[in-house]
Amino acid sequence: MKTIFKILLLLIITITPIVTYTFIRDDVQFTFNANYKTLNRYFIKAEFDPVNKVIYVDEKVNYINNTGKKLKKIYFHIYPNAFKTAKTAPYFEEDFYEAYPNGFDSGYIDIKKVTVDNRKSKYNIIGRDHTILMIELEKWLENGAQITVQIQGRVKIPNSRGRFGYDKYTFNITNWYPILAVYDEDGWNLDPYYKLGDPFYSDISNYRVEFIVPSDYFPVSTGVIIDKKRLNDRMKYYIKADNVRDFAIILSNKFKKQEAWVDNIRVVSYCFDDAYKKEALQYAVDSIKVFNDLFGEYPYEEFEVVASDFYIGGMEYPNVVMIDKDIYSYGQLDILEYIIVHETAHQWWYGVVGNDQIDEPWLDESLTEYSTILYYEKKYGQEVKNKVFNQMVINRFNKYEDYSFINKSINKSLKNFNSWREYSALVYQKGAISLNEFRRKIGDEKFFNILKLYFERNKFKNAKTEDFIEICREVLKLKNDETIMKQLSIR
Repeated sequence: MKTIFKILLLLIITITPIVTYTFIRDDVQFTFNANYKTLNRYFIKAEFDPVNKVIYVDEKVNYINNTGKKLKKIYFHIYPNAFKTAKTAPYFEEDFYEAYPNGFDSGYIDIKKVTVDNRKSKYNIIGRDHTILMIELEKWLENGAQITVQIQGRVKIPNSRGRFGYDKYTFNITNWYPILAVYDEDGWNLDPYYKLGDPFYSDISNYRVEFIVPSDYFPVSTGVIIDKKRLNDRMKYYIKADNVRDFAIILSNKFKKQEAWVDNIRVVSYCFDDAYKKEALQYAVDSIKVFNDLFGEYPYEEFEVVASDFYIGGMEYPNVVMIDKDIYSYGQLDILEYIIVHETAHQWWYGVVGNDQIDEPWLDESLTEYSTILYYEKKYGQEVKNKVFNQMVINRFNKYEDYSFINKSINKSLKNFNSWREYSALVYQKGAISLNEFRRKIGDEKFFNILKLYFERNKFKNAKTEDFIEICREVLKLKNDETIMKQLSIR
């Protein structure tokens, strides 16, 4: 029961020219059909060593300066370094044993070489927990200009059951490669890997990845596998992912799968036995269908639900979500369904419509939590919706009525939350309650028009609270933000 409780608590955790870029190819050439003038492009060659638990990475990034300013430095997040020591590992003390059931094990990225436009470049590893790679440019990079950055290194995967790590069944290879920091009106966003929430903020980019693994392993990843090639006892997979804000891989040599199609989208469920494999697939299919109808069409070819060594319950990445494999053995389909639906909803709120999950986590988590409730309403009816809403949102929120944080705004930065309890109560439960009450006051027609417009206008972008408020004001024909902000508890 303790494990189930923690899972439930943490849940509440272009018309364009064609550009071709050849990157150490042998028999496959990748082609881009996205706007090369605005989107950064990642070309990653990676090889997985299961014996030493490392990935050798050779990454090229075609970076376009769209900041509006000239730059002398650029920055990448190198998240694996947060896992280098027990002191810096992004877990609270009470979660440490579940994250490291076999004792602490170090994870990190060892940068070997950095070049800019084929010239060796100066760089420094900075920031709290050394999770920022700062690259110095030889000359100013003018606004609109492009450079190619190459980073070579070795990623050590820790024995951990978190987002980044491995255990008996899967290697969770997430937030693993150097990824460009976002430059916005506040400048470069160089936040550390916080211990709660989803401490990530990234821009939509295009990816081409060559991933070499032992032939008995299979990578479930962001994007689609467009080709593969046998290399003796290894396989090389060629993976394409356009218009995504991150690239994740869940790797295993034990997967079983089942698939279906919905609205021309291939949906795949990966498990380790037949227990609830079919049900997990159906929940994913039904979620895609419901959210397509409510918000706007899922714009990718595939969606994958993957059972993983992941103690927290569920976690979203573009095109793929991780689900704790132990949930499949609980015999409680209601928990499995809720988690799969929640993580699937993140494909709309975070995946397609992005946001700064560090400074404004309500924009994805509050919307996602309430979207989960909407799924039950649309699939099962109002009575079931009310039951689930009361059980998963209202009752849990009421448990914290004596806590001082309960009356605070849901719109807070991760650095201002003191615990998972506070984060869950405000961002998940209070956020969902506020959206439900907002819907009641303005009516269904206007409420769903707001969500559809918000999705349509901000897809493949990073939205802010002001963007959501602007849509509300337009649909409701209001000039003042105050009423909206008060009703949504984001004052």
